[in-house]
Amino acid sequence: MIVEGKPNDPRPTVIRRDEHGRMIDNHPFWLTPFPLYVMNAPVGATRIVATMRLHNFKGEFVLRVGPAANGGTCEQLQTPFGVSSGCGPHKTQPNENDVAFDSIGSISYLKGPLGRNIATLDLQYSDGTHQRLPIQHGYVLFEIPPGKQPHQLISRNRVGGIITARYISR
Repeated sequence: MIVEGKPNDPRPTVIRRDEHGRMIDNHPFWLTPFPLYVMNAPVGATRIVATMRLHNFKGEFVLRVGPAANGGTCEQLQTPFGVSSGCGPHKTQPNENDVAFDSIGSISYLKGPLGRNIATLDLQYSDGTHQRLPIQHGYVLFEIPPGKQPHQLISRNRVGGIITARYISR
């Protein structure tokens, strides 16, 4: 089930669709006493193109990502502490690095999409060491080792040329 509506619509409609995206029925979304604004309104379900898992002493982290029907990206991050998910209207451009720093409790990680022209992504730490990050179908999910301070992300094309180099803000 998805909620559809026009951007800034204070009362969107709940629409149920079958597995082929055909509408089954729809109802006004009046379950809240305050307006619920639609940020974007993808039509149809997203398909998962990458699932990444990482494990540590606190449990398993699973990131599921895929394209939104509106051209953006949908993500679901399942952690030992809960699940968060959402879709954004932003479509990553070919040379863009949208990988961002995040943390849950004492666990710090990098996650996000990369543009199709980016072949490798290196993480440079403040102590001068660096590490090549795993990329799966254009997405990154990487736990930062305890005690390491991320400093800079460097993305390169297929021949090794630098596309972007940016500092990581925490």
